[in-house]
Amino acid sequence: MSISENKSKFCSLLKTKNREVFDELYAEYGSKLYGMALQCVGEEKLANELMLITFTNIWRELESFDNTKIEMKTWCTMMLVKSFRHCFSSTDRFRRNENQITDNTEIDSFI
Repeated sequence: MSISENKSKFCSLLKTKNREVFDELYAEYGSKLYGMALQCVGEEKLANELMLITFTNIWRELESFDNTKIEMKTWCTMMLVKSFRHCFSSTDRFRRNENQITDNTEIDSFI
């Protein structure tokens, strides 16, 4: 069954975490999301990691998807953005903290 054939039935089966249906979801949206991920991060390795995180999060949050309120493609894209923000906000936070330590003159005076 493809997503476009019967969206409601597809979404119901997907929420039961049917692996075959999830594979269809990946086949339908994986390359599009990968293109977006690659455009965001600029490296294949990072894009692959972002895809792994995104589809893991999609799997975990399937129960929260409501096809009467949002299209599957839009929801998957939102999950990619959420994964991207989470990964890079953590990195940015780390970099800010690292800069605070290296720029701190009090620490330099102890060395």
